[in-house]
Amino acid sequence: MSDERPSETKDRPAPATPADPEHRSGDAAPATPAAAPRSRFGWLRTGGCLVALLLFVAALTVFALLYHRPTADTAAGSTRAEDAGDAEPPELPPVRALALSPDSTLVASAGEESRGGRWLIRFHRIEDRKFVAGDAPPDLEAHDAPIRALVFRPDGKDLFSASLDGTVGWWRIAAGERVASLVPPGPADEGKGLLALAVSADGRYLAAGGWTGDVFVWDLEAPALDPLVFRGEHPPWSKDPKDLQPTGHLDEVRVLAFAGGTPPLLFSGGADGLVVAWDLANRKATRIVGGDGKLPNIRALIERQIQTQRDRDFSITAMLASPPRQGLFTADYRGCVYLVTTEGPCRGWWLGGNLTQGPTACIKPLLDRKKWCPGFERNAEAGEPFLGLVDFPGLQGGFVGIAWNERFRIFRSGDALPWRMFEGSVRRGEWMCTYAAAPAQGFLVTAGDTGHLRLYDYLGEPTAPDIRLGDSL
Repeated sequence: MSDERPSETKDRPAPATPADPEHRSGDAAPATPAAAPRSRFGWLRTGGCLVALLLFVAALTVFALLYHRPTADTAAGSTRAEDAGDAEPPELPPVRALALSPDSTLVASAGEESRGGRWLIRFHRIEDRKFVAGDAPPDLEAHDAPIRALVFRPDGKDLFSASLDGTVGWWRIAAGERVASLVPPGPADEGKGLLALAVSADGRYLAAGGWTGDVFVWDLEAPALDPLVFRGEHPPWSKDPKDLQPTGHLDEVRVLAFAGGTPPLLFSGGADGLVVAWDLANRKATRIVGGDGKLPNIRALIERQIQTQRDRDFSITAMLASPPRQGLFTADYRGCVYLVTTEGPCRGWWLGGNLTQGPTACIKPLLDRKKWCPGFERNAEAGEPFLGLVDFPGLQGGFVGIAWNERFRIFRSGDALPWRMFEGSVRRGEWMCTYAAAPAQGFLVTAGDTGHLRLYDYLGEPTAPDIRLGDSL
């Protein structure tokens, strides 16, 4: 996920300066004859002024001693969870990765925090949708560089971590020990940092991707074997790029997700704006498309990246498996959301077959292209980037888009524009870097550049939803 942050510079007016007492108008009194009679209030020009001043200071002192500012406990009325904690909390190392255990009782977090030259994974317990102290597994001193992705195995016993050191850590949580260090093949160098992880629903396959644009898939039943390697597309080109179509990602891999089937289909999304379907059985990419379902040539992709500012308006930012929709959602940095259908004839199309209905039957935009999801030729600020997509409980095919500032927008099946919007922590101006959701339990967890974890509750009925901050660390 991108670490760029929109500019938040605000013009602040200079503080007002008190008027100079030596230059106030009307202070100079007209000259009077020496023998002029004194005013009835002439005593104020002598000792009486000092007495009045002393009385005023005494009154202020008494008021200060007796007055107590109301506290949150004594203030009338209840305080919404979003308003609690407006005081600036201490800043901690940024959190770049979160994962929830399958039973949603344990959250793992990692990112920029290190100890003794090793980057840490921390664990926190959750009970009744609250963070609870104690009874959590010990910290793991996991990697030689910052950590960018975490994922639990479906049995909840194991955790995987991806790092900028170019390796995947495999951890047995209860024992607090490393099962294995999974290293992509090839020479180690600084350009092999990993950014994304996904594990198949049966827990057998683990996929990782990152800076190189390559995707690696390990069979966890035979971890000693070399992984499948799906190579990205890198220069130099064999001929003019306008005559070439990509066979993989041209840029870093940002997100990964498994779809159903045996073996499962693997999808990846990159900073190049491409969605790629990988056929594990035949060890190749079988369908490479942009959000419009078409495959641009390499030259067009490069030109589009230059025109739309790489790492901002173009990259795929989120993927969410959606069984009710028979596929998955994917979002890009323009705020566009697409439905990827993987059932029926579409599965054959993603595996490289033909489709009479056209590609939009299998990958289609869900949101209004004029009011919400702009075309590449239009101003990308028209929409709002979703760095997260999560299911919304009770809404068939409904989902929540989470913006960088944790503004939540709820969509229902068939909606082309947001149905509901909730501010979340937008006022804090923090950059959300990662999230994990437990829709069945009614909450989700987010974290970002200040290092604090926040737990949001889904409240109310699906017909009248609410999302509120319930707890934080």
